[in-house]
Amino acid sequence: MHCRNCDYALWNLTTSICPECGVVFAPSEFEFVPNSVRFCCPHCQQTYYGVDSKGHLVPREFECVKCGAAIDMDRMVLLPAEGVAERRTRPDANPWLERKDRGFFKAWIATVGKSLAGQAVMMRGLGDQVRPGEAWRFALLMLVVWLGVGVALPFFGFAVFTSLGSASRATVALGAAAGTTLGLATVWLTLILLWGLSTHGLLRITGGAEHTIGRTFEAILYSSGVTFPLAVPLLGVYCGSTFVMIWWLVSAVLMIVYGQKVHGGRATFATLAFPGTVFILIVAGYMGLASYTVTRMQTMGPGTSWSTGFSATQTLATDVMDYARMNNGSGPPHVILLLQSDVEPNGRAIRMWNTSADDFVEASTNTYTEDIPVDNATLDDFEILTSTERQSAVANVLDAMPENVVAYRFGDYVFTYHGADLSTPDNLLWIVVMLPDPGVNKTLAPWQTIEVGLADQTVTTFQARYLAEQIRTQNIYRESIGLPPLPDLTTVTHDAPAVAKQIESED
Repeated sequence: MHCRNCDYALWNLTTSICPECGVVFAPSEFEFVPNSVRFCCPHCQQTYYGVDSKGHLVPREFECVKCGAAIDMDRMVLLPAEGVAERRTRPDANPWLERKDRGFFKAWIATVGKSLAGQAVMMRGLGDQVRPGEAWRFALLMLVVWLGVGVALPFFGFAVFTSLGSASRATVALGAAAGTTLGLATVWLTLILLWGLSTHGLLRITGGAEHTIGRTFEAILYSSGVTFPLAVPLLGVYCGSTFVMIWWLVSAVLMIVYGQKVHGGRATFATLAFPGTVFILIVAGYMGLASYTVTRMQTMGPGTSWSTGFSATQTLATDVMDYARMNNGSGPPHVILLLQSDVEPNGRAIRMWNTSADDFVEASTNTYTEDIPVDNATLDDFEILTSTERQSAVANVLDAMPENVVAYRFGDYVFTYHGADLSTPDNLLWIVVMLPDPGVNKTLAPWQTIEVGLADQTVTTFQARYLAEQIRTQNIYRESIGLPPLPDLTTVTHDAPAVAKQIESED
């Protein structure tokens, strides 16, 4: 029995005033486990025990059997029964609010257990006092446990393992892991806030609720204890997330029923409306994406798949399109320009493009930057040239470009945008194709993946065995927009770019 204003223990008091904060109380305002509390006569200390469902005296007013004085339950001195711990006097208790008595870890585990299969006890244990701050502390702890241990820990471990020996890769991988973790936490918090607001709003609209919105948030936040299984690294999230999400919804509904004292039907509707809407939107979005992907695949020919993942192919496609937007729809005369730095008057080099020298080398091939010719040197040498030397090398590369070029190679990529109007996105036009440099790589295996960057900055993929058929499909489209056809792109080398006259003579 604790003061509802300051939580001071109100046992063994001869007055009905809290000595800590001065608030007036009455023992009849509290419920007890039957026979767990001693009601002592204030005159002679004769002991009585409450036997009704609330642990109160029956009757509450009578004459003391020992001293004969008229006594009332609310004027008596209360103590826990001998051998009964204070927390055992409460008929229902929320373990999270008893952390001082139980110990933090035991209280946390007990609260998790109640959220799984003790929702009525959990909510009745809150009493009439609404304390959403305590519920937020519990829910945030659950977030740290399942997201930190179940997701972030293996994610960070994988990031470190896959980037051993490379400080730069480790930095990027760890940054991605941290960003993903923070992103998931932000999404979780946002969804919880919207869920609580939606649930309480619907309760109010459909007939009201016993308590304020704080009790609604308590119900939802305490029900998050069911996420405990997600803390099992990898297996929890990948194998148990569906079951956990379903049981979380069930637990939340039950806690709303007992916490706000509403009918099960209303509680179900109010609680499930928001997550149900989110689920429908996700499914609709997935189906829309799947439909769009299938349409793209049908348009692009057999064997094609569509990728939204970020890759060097997409970086190159993006920078080519950005260059075209700045140059009236014309792509760069040669992609070496994407490595050129603009120099401000103070001499500081400013990179305009995201492309780097390493982007022209596919990681899965045997190609290195020293295999890519630039003027009389290599791309590896180009990286250490001064600004003036770079400008000279770029000028020589541009002078060496043949007229009417249709496709040319630079590293593991063949560029096919020359002559095209790139002022508007085009989801069918190829502008860059990832094909390993035949000068340093073996013949393409049929199952090897070919990446194609399109003029809408997306990337499609297909196996090498479909390359000839894909080129024929692309040439049909190129003809429809007035562009010359592409040759067999595997024959395009650094020394032998494809030009329109050459292709026409081959036809």
